[in-house]
Parts: sequence; structure tokens; C-alpha cells
Amino acid sequence: MKLIKPSFNFYILITLLFFSIKSYAVSFNLSAFYNSDSFAQSSTLTTTQLYSDFDAMIDMTKSGGFEVGWTAGLISTSESGSSSTTYSLNEMGPKFLYNLNKQKNWQLGLSYYLQANASYSNGSSYTWRGTAYKINLNYLMELSETLFIGVSINYHAATFNEQFVGGSTFSTISYTRGLIYPALQISYR
Repeated sequence: MKLIKPSFNFYILITLLFFSIKSYAVSFNLSAFYNSDSFAQSSTLTTTQLYSDFDAMIDMTKSGGFEVGWTAGLISTSESGSSSTTYSLNEMGPKFLYNLNKQKNWQLGLSYYLQANASYSNGSSYTWRGTAYKINLNYLMELSETLFIGVSINYHAATFNEQFVGGSTFSTISYTRGLIYPALQISYR
């Protein structure tokens, strides 16, 4: 099955819909997690990980219980030692966020990344395309009337069904990658 790549007009349509829907509030969220690990014995193994995403959300209800928006994510991991492996994923798609209480400090989110493009290298270089989704539970504390900071626990799953080698050789694949990770989150409402 060949993945249909969204056109530029699709992104224009999503943007117009996003800004034309009657909303009660707009929020912007940024979450990130970075980890670096070095283990030395007879040889040194170094691992780095970066997980981040940015969301633009609009409230769909007067009470602020349900939000809809667009998200873009980035995942980058590398491992080096006797051999080197890198994985980089760029993704974007709609996000749905449910505020579990009136203070909006407990949130449950679901992101569906329509477009997930990954680069993988382990001596050979591969480009993978597919889709992904992320479920996250957030807790936010109020710093000011409009600025919140908190933590989240995230489950991310990507499924890849197209592979390109050297930019020209195409093949159908069935690869998956699942991650569970914490993140710091900043929200502006």
C-alpha cells in the first residue's frame, strides 16, 4: 500500500479551518525531553535522545474542556561506540486535548501524525515514511495568568510502510517503533 503524501493545498485548507472555526481561546504548547548518557568500559558507548513537539490549539467549548489543534514533532536519537546508529523523525498532524478539570492543569492528549518521515542510519542510510500517534497525560502549574509549566508522560508509536534507499530505491516495509518518555511542558494560553 502506497502512502498518500498530503499536498500543499491540504495544509492550506487545514490552516484556514483552524483559524475560521469559532473558538473561545487559543493556546500554544511546547514540550521537550533531552537525555545524554555515556558509558565507559573497554570502549565508550554514548547515547543522546531528544523528543519535542509544538502544538497550536483552540478551545471548542465555553468551559474549555475540549481543544483541537495542529502539532509538529521531532524525535532524534543517536548511539555511538564501536558502531554508530542514528534515528531522526519529523512528523505533523491533528491533536485533540481534553482538560480533565476546570483549572485545566490535568490534560489528556491524542495526536495523530498524518505524515511521519524518518531517517535511519546504521552504516547504511534509509528514509522511512508512514504515520504515528502519541498519547500524553499532562500536569501543568500556573506561573502567571497566561503561562503554565509542567510535566507529561508520553507514549509514542510510529508505523512505517515505505522505505527509500539512496533517494531512489523504493520498497514496501512494515516497521514500528514505540517509545515511552517524560517531558517538560510550557503552555501559553
